[in-house]
Amino acid sequence: MNKRKHLKQYCITIMIIIIISTVNIQGVRINNITNRNVYMKSSFPIRSSFYADNPECWLVLYNANYRSSVAWANWYQQQRNIPTENMLGLRTTNLEHLDTLEDVQNDILNPVRNYLNNHPQIRHRLIGFIVGYMLPGHYGIPYEGSDWPQIGGFSIANELQCLTIDRSMEFNYDCPKYADISNTLPPERLNRATMTNDRYMSTRMDGPTIDSVKALTTRAKAIENDKTILGYIWYDYTDSALPSSTWNWLKYGIDTTIPNTLPLLSFDSDTEQTPYDAFRFGTHDINGWDDTRLDGRPAGPRILAYNLNSFGAITVRDMHDGEDYATGVYVPNAINAGYASAIGATGEPQYFSGPFPDVILSVMLEGWTLGEAFYLGNGYHNWFWEVNGDPFLSLKNSNLTPPN
Repeated sequence: MNKRKHLKQYCITIMIIIIISTVNIQGVRINNITNRNVYMKSSFPIRSSFYADNPECWLVLYNANYRSSVAWANWYQQQRNIPTENMLGLRTTNLEHLDTLEDVQNDILNPVRNYLNNHPQIRHRLIGFIVGYMLPGHYGIPYEGSDWPQIGGFSIANELQCLTIDRSMEFNYDCPKYADISNTLPPERLNRATMTNDRYMSTRMDGPTIDSVKALTTRAKAIENDKTILGYIWYDYTDSALPSSTWNWLKYGIDTTIPNTLPLLSFDSDTEQTPYDAFRFGTHDINGWDDTRLDGRPAGPRILAYNLNSFGAITVRDMHDGEDYATGVYVPNAINAGYASAIGATGEPQYFSGPFPDVILSVMLEGWTLGEAFYLGNGYHNWFWEVNGDPFLSLKNSNLTPPN
């Protein structure tokens, strides 16, 4: 993904990852499970009514060491009617990066496992996690000892999608593409009874200030309450930084699976704005998103922004700074421009691993939630991709209509 790297490494890396990502019949590897607590099975019956739009089905994580994080958690609980037992304060640093797998296990993963083991009534209905304001967002040193960029880290939110295995890239078999590449929806809406066992949805809700994080929810609720969404679906699947200069999965969606009756418009994401923007799918630039490209006028409802590039979520708290040569990155600038949610990678994700845009779009237009859209569209657990936004965001009361 980095323009300064040789693109031929992609094919080699894909082959290596396919080899090292082998799974047994249950899709569970037994290596790389180090220094973690045992995650026990629940004996509670699983009700089919536990869907992702149910506040009982999410565990909200916040940083108990910082009053502003506690204040956000209390506010969010009231906004979304989250049961008190579904609020879990963790004690950790407020830095965005944890150095090692052991750090993230000690500070986040094991406390979550312990809480769920001690509260089986929550675990048996749990669908997802919200990694809240002022919690770390990534950990570790990606590609240590290799030629790949060793900046950022593995996404903690994405790590929580697979609580039984740590730091091992795993296939997400709930993604409908694994059954057939033409699928954009599962056979039925997922609930706790139909999701893969011990797999979870996850979102991050973070930003530079408590008000910027609250805005993720206020924007989401405004969209949920709007009966008619006026806006376009903007797309750009071409950039010379990509193999064959094409984001193949977005092109496949535009050509094959995304209905051409939708308000679709093409653009050049490197140079052009997107007025009346409802959804924005583009590629590639890593740097410089703190200019005006994301703030086209007139502004649309700005439901979701997703750019296939590297390091887009290496920070979600700083619109201008970053790490090494990744500055002015995508996600914090998309949120600052008024988007209710944005998808990015916390490190170098490699070209082939990006979430499927046609799945994400189809799930959202079906009226399901952002939490479901990202989970179903994301083909891997324990990797780099994450969405920053309120998981309850949905278009269930809305129709997407082009502006007059």
